[in-house]
Amino acid sequence: MLVEDAVIAAVESGYWCSYLITSGYRVYVLIEDVKARGLNNEIASEFALIDINGFIDLTERHVTQMKW
Repeated sequence: MLVEDAVIAAVESGYWCSYLITSGYRVYVLIEDVKARGLNNEIASEFALIDINGFIDLTERHVTQMKW
């Protein structure tokens, strides 16, 4: 799950984009943070864009989370 400035990693031409795509994991990107950074049309299509309600659903389904 990419939130806040981490959404930059999902930019199609970015350094981390290909690494995340080939990681074998489903990567979610919070759309509100994408919009806040003006990256609406720059996120690679391989990522799942979710809104805040989707974020809440994910946290309810996945009990174990990494906290920073």
